[in-house]
Amino acid sequence: MANPITPQTSLQNPQTVLLWSAGRALEIWAGMRIACEKDRPVARALWASGAVQLAIYLWANMKEGNKVEALPSIQAVRQRKLIDMFLSYLMRAGIMAGGMWIGGFRKNIVRDGLAGSAVTEATVIALQGNQPTTGE
Repeated sequence: MANPITPQTSLQNPQTVLLWSAGRALEIWAGMRIACEKDRPVARALWASGAVQLAIYLWANMKEGNKVEALPSIQAVRQRKLIDMFLSYLMRAGIMAGGMWIGGFRKNIVRDGLAGSAVTEATVIALQGNQPTTGE
């Protein structure tokens, strides 16, 4: 199975960017609702998802050449590295909280980032967990 989101896919196809961002926003929204967020969870989710997409964009542009690589979170799952999965979860939560902060939200952004990241991480594990272990 090809990487579901590579730098090339995420940056060269606006429709794919929109679909992945919308799907991620839905995941984040679900996580925040599970965590009982009631203050504009849709807007929070959109800001958080936008921040993650920006992080993907920046990560992809830091790579030398046009080397196709799975995102670090996908690599961690494929390699079954629990510490790396946990660090990816925390990093994504921080990015999400930062996006919400930029969007003007100040309350519960750490909790909401952790909740949204948990659902996103669960999705990454579900989509990538059956992939063969690689030595990437």
